[in-house]
Amino acid sequence: MRLMLLVWRLLGRKAFSLLLYPVVGVYWLTAAHARNASQHWLARVRTQLTSRQRPVPSRLTSFHHFLRFGEAMLDKIASWRGELQFGRDVVFAPGAEATLNITAPTGKLLLASHLGDVEACRALAQLQGSKTINALVFSDNAQRFKQIMDEMAPQAGLNLMPVTDIGPDTAILLKEKLERGEWIAIVGDRIAVNPQRGGEWRVCWSRFMGQPAPFPQGPFILASILRCPVQLIFALRQNGKRHIHCEPFADPLLLPRAERQQTLQQAIDRYAERLEHYALQSPLDWFNFFDFWQLPDAKNKE
Repeated sequence: MRLMLLVWRLLGRKAFSLLLYPVVGVYWLTAAHARNASQHWLARVRTQLTSRQRPVPSRLTSFHHFLRFGEAMLDKIASWRGELQFGRDVVFAPGAEATLNITAPTGKLLLASHLGDVEACRALAQLQGSKTINALVFSDNAQRFKQIMDEMAPQAGLNLMPVTDIGPDTAILLKEKLERGEWIAIVGDRIAVNPQRGGEWRVCWSRFMGQPAPFPQGPFILASILRCPVQLIFALRQNGKRHIHCEPFADPLLLPRAERQQTLQQAIDRYAERLEHYALQSPLDWFNFFDFWQLPDAKNKE
């Protein structure tokens, strides 16, 4: 990551882009696990689109899938460096601007995913009345990643919050940020790096792309604790631009004690349904390069 940022800073995006094809080609040839996951994903996409009598996009191949991921990395660096311009590179999908309501004083939780590059939403900072967005990152490498960003792209202004678990202290900190009108972003499609105490995974299984898949309970439980508006957000590459899609999810998300498991399952089912909806719109933007329908093996996650 440090080398990527250094090349970008010294040579610019055009030079960096020239390196994309050979780098992606080598990765595609050598990363067998990720390549197989990509091929299985695209097979599911074809099956789902065909069963719904919808057209299958051209170039729906694993190499183009990898290439889209590489392009997303370019966009990611551009967003860190403040080079994505709203209107030129990033636009609102119909209804998204009204849903986000940037000028509203209240805080909210943005429920994102690894579909598309939600960091493209950093271009929102160019709009009047823009909000501070705090992104919760569950990763063993998150703290190191934040350090590199602070060194190489300090102007990015990324408010990354590396966490391994959400305890009372974290919840209190997030509540304070919401009360200041800030936004919290968290992904709802990635299981924690490690299981909980006792070896149990806190997941709910929900049907996704034709088969039950495990989704984390944590983001939805956190949303219920924070008692704030919750919205779904996706940034998909469509027609050469990144389109920000946003829709209401809950205001607030309530998990009554007597019906906690049932309402939690219903919330995750709704999330999975909307994730599938957008994934079929832009299947190459799916950046979970592992077997999504199995409990995770941290060493295999991409």
